[in-house]
Amino acid sequence: DLHGQFESKQGSTITIRALLMMTKTQPAVGNKGILYCSPANAKGEEWVPMGDVEVKKTLDPNGKIEVKIIDDEKKFVIPGGKRPSPLVKNTRIKLRWEW
Repeated sequence: DLHGQFESKQGSTITIRALLMMTKTQPAVGNKGILYCSPANAKGEEWVPMGDVEVKKTLDPNGKIEVKIIDDEKKFVIPGGKRPSPLVKNTRIKLRWEW
């Protein structure tokens, strides 16, 4: 798992700032995975699956990684409110990839 914060979204590409890597194996370009979000009202370690992604660019020296949405883009919103809202900068994100 890679824990981080949402940085930005351009088209189907999401940029994540990595904060914590739970494994020594880093994600490689082409690895498929699932992106999770921690809702603002979450208590503790609550993670909601958002959808499937594919690693587009590996971790750079600044700790950023890019993933491409390969699922329905409408699912990539902050859950839990009265209406789904777009991801905002610094939203807690978790990437779990297959390697």
